[in-house]
Amino acid sequence: MFGAKHSFIVILLIFALIMGEMANNIYVPSLPLLVAEFQVGVATISVSIGMGLLGCCLAFPVYGPLSDRLGRQQVLLTGILIFIFGSLLCYLATSASFFSVARLIQGVGIAAPYILGIAVIRDLFDHSRFSKIMSFIHMAIALAPAMAPIIGGYVTFYLGWRQNFFLIAVAGAILWFWMRLSMPETLSTEKRRSWSFADVIADYRQVVLNPAFVGYSLISGLVYAGLWAYLATVPYVFEALGVGVKQFGYYQSLLVGVYAGGAYFNSRVVEQWGVNYLLSRALSLTLFGAILFLSAVWLSPTSSHVMCLSLLPFCFGMGCVFANAATCAMDIFSEIKGAASAVLCSIESLVPVFVVTLLGLFHDGTMMPAGLGILSLTLLAFWLHRWLQVYELKALKG
Repeated sequence: MFGAKHSFIVILLIFALIMGEMANNIYVPSLPLLVAEFQVGVATISVSIGMGLLGCCLAFPVYGPLSDRLGRQQVLLTGILIFIFGSLLCYLATSASFFSVARLIQGVGIAAPYILGIAVIRDLFDHSRFSKIMSFIHMAIALAPAMAPIIGGYVTFYLGWRQNFFLIAVAGAILWFWMRLSMPETLSTEKRRSWSFADVIADYRQVVLNPAFVGYSLISGLVYAGLWAYLATVPYVFEALGVGVKQFGYYQSLLVGVYAGGAYFNSRVVEQWGVNYLLSRALSLTLFGAILFLSAVWLSPTSSHVMCLSLLPFCFGMGCVFANAATCAMDIFSEIKGAASAVLCSIESLVPVFVVTLLGLFHDGTMMPAGLGILSLTLLAFWLHRWLQVYELKALKG
């Protein structure tokens, strides 16, 4: 049952995930200010976004097997300490390269709550309950990217962009002490795996060579990359359209609110409708939203309202995609959940790294490159799910 003890664990993980989402989104409104302060191009500052995601990607494969062998709590606390250190380095950055390296370190720390959150929830809950809890978690942490740009906009306006990173470093320190005192261990000693480099390699080999697992992970990563294609471009375009740093966050909060609505809808119907059916319908909706957004970018390139509203169907569908794609992927492996969640999260982070970096090179002052990118990514995710359905059907018959 989903009792009080399990509820408390989920609440702790939600706060940890919120902290990570805050770190990735709180400075988005100030991206144009970083371009001016460090005297570099948009593409250079866009690298800092990718570096945070790359840090996550590099850390996921380490946290996974470590948590399978040492337990979830110890690894999680270490990751939060790294996050605090990286946040303070961002606060002290004196150049774009310094800032990018600091974001990389911060990303290494951010990775811990993501991967261990999935592993802990899978420790505690079965198939359908896991998807439902993941929907609640995605819905709850959606508050972070909704509130982070608003908070970041006001902090930047009144105190400067650096104070955003000092703020989240303090939040990380408070969370570390809370978890150190209250977070129980969910992986019992008898279920831990003995440490062996050969076993680690074997675990990852088993995961990455499974076409279905990689396919479902890529679906989640492609849709996530579509979101970051928008986030990496929109601050510059909206600034040119007269949207200030204080107002920017309200546009973002609308999109995230709709995303949270999709996650809530998924949590309400997934046990009745089924994980795969909902994933299929959600991908269709994200594809429709991508087409609508590209049409808005083409027909109303000077209207921030139209562009924002046109992305709402994509965001609602995205709220259903993440929980269900993760469920389908994680169901494939039951004994190596740490390694599986590491690969899942690595793929989810690595795809946006490439997309954000590439879009920075093609930045032309409009949302057209982002619109084309979102449509391409969503089409690929839609096709990949269709291929997986055929692949799994053949596997069952074989």
